[in-house]
Amino acid sequence: GVSESLKKSLRDAIELLGNEAAPQLINSTVNGKMIAQKDLADILTIECLRYMYRILFLLFVESRKELQYAPIENPAYATAYSFESLRDLELIPLVTDEDRNGRYINDTISKLFRFFGEGTPAGDEKIGSQQNTTAAAFEISPLRGALFDASKTPHLNTVVFTNQTLQSVIRKMSLSE
Repeated sequence: GVSESLKKSLRDAIELLGNEAAPQLINSTVNGKMIAQKDLADILTIECLRYMYRILFLLFVESRKELQYAPIENPAYATAYSFESLRDLELIPLVTDEDRNGRYINDTISKLFRFFGEGTPAGDEKIGSQQNTTAAAFEISPLRGALFDASKTPHLNTVVFTNQTLQSVIRKMSLSE
């Protein structure tokens, strides 16, 4: 069973994401199609729920080291990409408009979703003529299934969530644990 606290936090987080995504998506096209405003609420509900399920999955696999799915023991992953490191950012006050409206947390979460959806490059992959040393830092095998499939969130893939919104989402998920 899912606790009432988690249900409420999930609903609140989905509402935060949807409220920020809606203005960005109104009058936009995704995959060459105009989004009808009457369909936007349904689309956002489904895609924001999937986004939150991704976050819940990451929280789960990072907390269960014995699964050995998230390379949480690797310092590069733990300090730069892990959801735990994002929780640390949740504690930092966003003082300026640049801080609040920035996209660092959005970009980090997007990259994390991509790692689990597509996997990380093998350590011996080369970029140009140089060895890709950051790719060798840790390896994540792609998760087979629909959860991290980017084609399942085509509308949210075009949205940039602000640090302020994602900090609130992270805070809600941290409090509901």
